Amino acid sequence: MALFKHRFGFVLAAGLAAFPHVLASAGGAQDPPPPPTDAQAPETDAQGGEILTRGAIHEAFASAVVHDPKPGPVIPKTPPEPIQEMPPDQRPEGHNIQWIPGYWSFDSTRNDFVWTSGVWREPPPGCQWVPGYWNQVEGGAQWISGSWVPTPSDGGDPSYMPQPPASLENGPSSPQPGPNVAWTPGYWQWQDSGYAWRPGFWAAVQPAWIWIPAHYVCTPGGWLFVAGYWDLPVANRGLMFAPVYYPQPVYMQPGFVMTPTVGIVGGALTSNLFVQVGTGQYLYGDYYGQSFVSMGVTPWFSFAFATGPPVFYDPIFSYYSVVEVRQNPQWIVQVREQYRLRRDNPALRPPRTFAEQTRLIERETRERGFSNHPTYAMRLDKMAAQAEADRGMRMVKVAEAERQQIVRQAALLHTFREQRLQAEQRGAAARRAGGRQADRPRPMALPHSPIAARPRPTLARSEGQARAEGQAREGERAASHEQAMSPHERAGPAMRSNPQESLRREPSQASRSPYNPYRPAPGREISRTPGRYTPRQPAARTTRPAAPEPERRREP
Repeated sequence: MALFKHRFGFVLAAGLAAFPHVLASAGGAQDPPPPPTDAQAPETDAQGGEILTRGAIHEAFASAVVHDPKPGPVIPKTPPEPIQEMPPDQRPEGHNIQWIPGYWSFDSTRNDFVWTSGVWREPPPGCQWVPGYWNQVEGGAQWISGSWVPTPSDGGDPSYMPQPPASLENGPSSPQPGPNVAWTPGYWQWQDSGYAWRPGFWAAVQPAWIWIPAHYVCTPGGWLFVAGYWDLPVANRGLMFAPVYYPQPVYMQPGFVMTPTVGIVGGALTSNLFVQVGTGQYLYGDYYGQSFVSMGVTPWFSFAFATGPPVFYDPIFSYYSVVEVRQNPQWIVQVREQYRLRRDNPALRPPRTFAEQTRLIERETRERGFSNHPTYAMRLDKMAAQAEADRGMRMVKVAEAERQQIVRQAALLHTFREQRLQAEQRGAAARRAGGRQADRPRPMALPHSPIAARPRPTLARSEGQARAEGQAREGERAASHEQAMSPHERAGPAMRSNPQESLRREPSQASRSPYNPYRPAPGREISRTPGRYTPRQPAARTTRPAAPEPERRREP
């Protein structure tokens, strides 16, 4: 089982051993942990909620792309008012990490609402968060999905569009032209007075970025067009927290405040990932039973093996199926085999609650003196302790004043959500009234979201100018040298044979640097040119590679 260490923790290569056992550090296996005590692993949170190790993934953390989005199911129950959250007093290291509050999700297996806890998240470059909401309709409530959309300052002009025609996306139209490309699906694009189909194409996969293709989000006010954008690999987006189920409505008590305390380990997502087909909602955990298939819950890789036109597109699987196969050609086979093993053997499935995970680890420790049971969720203080030992994501303290500021920001986001709801209700009324404007695009016309990507810190002017001049001269020398090299030589032996191997050569630097978590081996730096690596001496302090434009791969 291969293990990669990034700034935000560990990711299991291939999700992916069929029976993953212990998370190991880059230098070897960890010492067995002591038997957990009640203080270390409570069955409930401080307010009596049941901590779960399966459920919906926060939409701001990850969402799949549905080719033909339609209104979601109507839930014949009224969702509770949103819980007031106080963010945890620790967060992943990084200057752009922001707190995005949670929301209520409906769990059809419980026939009740579950609180999807807030997340620490680094926003995609040039994007702002537009939160989802519950819309009251005849017969109950309907969830309207949230989405990342480009900010106006980055050329974004989100608009509500007329309903696009049925998607013509049918998967790749030609064989994969090379091992380092992934299929980008087509979509309907509005042009002047109507829609025109923009076909999909093979695009080069970037080692540090996941391309989220252009798509639509179904809303009461029309179909919100979301232009394509670059996002981070899952392990580097931030930190998710366990969802919580409240059997009793304690959240209705005056002054109720909830603080998430149990984080989801990165490998728990990629090793047990599912998609709710109709909505594009990611789910993680034990959804292996046959009953979930009839509910439209399918494993994340299934879109790539659909017998007919795919219903959805999974950008996460598309990315990892290229990156992981570079070092493990059997990766996709192992992912599918792991799913079959857990589907057919209930004893191999992950626990559904934090309490169940704790009992399994305790029992194994009593019987064997140690436990090899995988950890899917972990208390935040334990995560921080592992970081201090250089075995996990690096955490930093959040001052009380900053936490209070985040609470105020959450209130602003709630107001922004209400503004979206009202704007889309007005749009729905206009659509029902008909007329010429009903069939024309309408700008979103909302204020700037409180949650948006921040510009990265810049160097002092004098130092920055000197750095830029030096890099320009260095780039000219590198370009001159590169012209004399063959394409095979340009790739370089380390990156050509195994790009991820060089990332493992400097685990401490890769995990400690808040600016460049993907720092390759000494003397090599990821080029800003898509699909190519340029030999260059790294600067003393580097930044994350700029998000490149998707490179269309020419078919032979």
